[in-house]
Amino acid sequence: IAKKDTADIVIGSRYTQGASMHGWGSIRLFFTHFWRGMIKYGLGLNCDATGAFRLYNTDILKPEIYATINAKGFAFQMESLYRFKQHGATIAEIPIEAHQRIHGVSKLSGKVMREVAKTYFVLLFDRILCGLHLRSKGRCV
Repeated sequence: IAKKDTADIVIGSRYTQGASMHGWGSIRLFFTHFWRGMIKYGLGLNCDATGAFRLYNTDILKPEIYATINAKGFAFQMESLYRFKQHGATIAEIPIEAHQRIHGVSKLSGKVMREVAKTYFVLLFDRILCGLHLRSKGRCV
C-alpha cells in the first residue's frame, strides 16, 4: 500500500531484495528462475511477471488495453504486464516471502505450460516487431 502512489502497478515480488521462496524444491526453483530470465531478457519485464500478488491503479485498467490481451489463466499474468507496460504503465515491486504450498495441488498442467510458452513467443515476436517498427517509424504501441 505504501508504494501505491509511486507506480501504476505494485507487485509483491519473489525476486526483489528482501524477498524469499521458503521450502521450494530445486526443480521448482530452477524453472521459476529460468522463466524469470526468459521474461526479463526476452520481453523486457524486469519484475515478477508471473506472480499474482498485485495492486493496480484503476486509472490504467482501460478496455482498449484489455482488448489486446489474448491469454487466459496463468499466461494472463505475463501478458497483462507486457501490455500495460506497452501502454506506459509504471511498475514497482515490494519483497514477499513465498512459502511452499501447504494445501492443494499445482494447477500447472502440460496444457497450461504450453499456453504460457505460446504466449511468451507471441509476445517475444511482438517485441521484436515493435523494435523494428520503432527504428523505422519512431514509435510503437
